[in-house]
Amino acid sequence: DTLYHKDIEEREDAGTPAIVQKIRAALAFWVKEYMGYHLIDSQETFWLGRALKRLLSNPNVIVLGNTKAKRQPIISFLVRTTSPAETTSFGEKGDPKSGVFMWGERATRRDKPLHGRFVAKLLNDLFGIQARGGCSCAGPYGHVLLEVGKEKSLAFRSAILK
Repeated sequence: DTLYHKDIEEREDAGTPAIVQKIRAALAFWVKEYMGYHLIDSQETFWLGRALKRLLSNPNVIVLGNTKAKRQPIISFLVRTTSPAETTSFGEKGDPKSGVFMWGERATRRDKPLHGRFVAKLLNDLFGIQARGGCSCAGPYGHVLLEVGKEKSLAFRSAILK
């Protein structure tokens, strides 16, 4: 039989208390209050605008979502490789029925984007930019952004199960 603590904090915050993390969180809230929401918003808007301007001007970067709407300073994007393809996705070369294909192949550029975690690693290691690759907790939203329909989604699932 499993026993659970009645106190939700004791039950959900198991192990060594995160004392340093709680102090850091408290300091972050203090700094936020000290600076004020308007200053933080103006800084986020400024830096988001600069980042979007740079990313949107690069033909090998695909920014996902509505770039004109008021948004959080979080940018989802894909980076295309500039080298031509040697192989195709999840299948035999040249056989579109043998795999899952989302991006076309061109002679001068491969439209399939670089792996998200690879791009995140490069951003971190080369430029000190914290990034998270992939779509861990927002699969359905990722499908909307990438225009993945039900048929393609089921094909992905089938390929994963193989």
